[in-house]
Amino acid sequence: MTAKISLFNKGIYKSTLRRYAWGSVLYFIILFMFTGMSIMLTVDKADRYTSWYMQYGKSLILNGEFLIIPLLLSIIVPTVAGLLIFRFIHSGKASVFVHSLPVKREANFISSVLAGLTLMAVPVLLNGIILMLISVCGYYDFFTLTDCVIWILYNFFSIFIMFSGVCFVSSITGNSFAMVVLNILFHTILLVISACTGVVAEMFLYGFPNDNSFINVVAENIFPARIMMLSDHITSGDIIPLDIIIPVVVAAVFYVASVMLYKNRRIETAEDVAGFKCLNPVFKYLATLTGALVAFAAGYSFTEKNLSAFVLLVVIVSALTYFACEMLLKKTFRVWKCYKGYLVFAGFFVAVICVFAFSGFFGYEARIPDSSHVESVAVYDYYTYEEPFVDNPEVISDAISIHRQMTEKISMVPNRADYQHFHIKYKLKNGGELHRRYSVTEEEFRNIMSKLYENTDYKTSAEEIFSNNIRSTYAYIYGTQSANIDEPDKAQELRECIKKDVYELSYEQLYNDDWSFSIGLESTASNENGETHLRYIHQTINANFKNTIDWIKENGYWDYVKPENTDRVNHTE
Repeated sequence: MTAKISLFNKGIYKSTLRRYAWGSVLYFIILFMFTGMSIMLTVDKADRYTSWYMQYGKSLILNGEFLIIPLLLSIIVPTVAGLLIFRFIHSGKASVFVHSLPVKREANFISSVLAGLTLMAVPVLLNGIILMLISVCGYYDFFTLTDCVIWILYNFFSIFIMFSGVCFVSSITGNSFAMVVLNILFHTILLVISACTGVVAEMFLYGFPNDNSFINVVAENIFPARIMMLSDHITSGDIIPLDIIIPVVVAAVFYVASVMLYKNRRIETAEDVAGFKCLNPVFKYLATLTGALVAFAAGYSFTEKNLSAFVLLVVIVSALTYFACEMLLKKTFRVWKCYKGYLVFAGFFVAVICVFAFSGFFGYEARIPDSSHVESVAVYDYYTYEEPFVDNPEVISDAISIHRQMTEKISMVPNRADYQHFHIKYKLKNGGELHRRYSVTEEEFRNIMSKLYENTDYKTSAEEIFSNNIRSTYAYIYGTQSANIDEPDKAQELRECIKKDVYELSYEQLYNDDWSFSIGLESTASNENGETHLRYIHQTINANFKNTIDWIKENGYWDYVKPENTDRVNHTE
């Protein structure tokens, strides 16, 4: 009979700490090797003024490996801790023993979770204290005591949210191996399914860009991405409170859900893949769907036009996944009589594919916005630095005309090297976006861009050389030889000459491949907040760039770029 009412049991907490203290010591040693020891062995205190983190006011321990290594450990260590601490869930003998103790289930689980968090938090805290001592003892110019506190809190945050996933999957399975697999799927399944679904849509939906917002939202909100995002904000010194609050709240929900699930699961499910019978079909069909989608995406990428190989790959992978799941769930190899379930799945999968292939996805392919609903539009290829949005009515009209031409010949162009991909993206007045990607021949692409470049608003948005709030401070000339221009005024003069040429030339003249060389401009750019950052602009120069070539001649750089046959440059002396 249960004798305890408290949700915390000191005996279980201490017992867990004693049994797995060796793991905590190992974690401490690994962290120390990549933080405190690394600093003392590799950082020269006398060389601080030439270090990049000093030049740009960065903290040593809030950059690079000192955040990345703990991030990787925060993904691995909680999983290992879960395998050890939740042995009483995944082992039949351990389960019988632990559940015979006069302790409430909630107290048992919560005490184990707190012990696990303690075992992982103590090494982080001790390493943080060591970093503080290192800072005080001569490394204060590299990182401060405040930086050490931020480093400790960042690692606490990483461990807390990652361990919540481990607790949740441990409570819904009774198998250690399944726990590891489910923990990986817990963080990746939505991303994998959305990415593979994107490939299916790209294959069948004409104009689908395969970088839709749903994939981006999923990719940005999984726990590892949230940790990485916080790492970036710490490095930039721009920490957003919601980036901390939202993951912590979500993790807390998973901790509570874990307690409730563990409280209601049966002891007999220890060593079973599914801790609840109702999860058997969920695990089975979700795994089969994932396998089929991955095979479909891989087949689209690698089997090219071999339809029979493509279909065979999807059938083999999905069938193997389905029957493997049946074997694991039923703990027997005699599962071939369950083929009806696979046939049901296959029918569902084929129906979904048919919706993509034959329905046009309910008007997706033919949808064109009305010009009165468009706020701005961008037409660009894959290599554009920024999406060149323009609110010019003439450009919007031209973009819609191009879009209409594309939809009039709805058919998938083979993904070959001699085809050019380009994007049309609208910002609508209702706040939405409409994005399409099409494949055309090189000649068709040149005709499209030539028409758009007749409008100076579009040209100045599409060409990076016209970027606002930047000033070139350094230039590189890459021709038959290389030359550097390290005088800011001259670099800016060169940029102004390039701007003048680009403004005057047509698309065909700008991208004439007869003879060319490259100029790189290292510039300082200012954002709307007045903050500056480095920006690199690359420009290809050809014989039509009269002002630029004249400047190069006048400043003594012509010998670095001139062609062997100077007659190819129509304005040379």
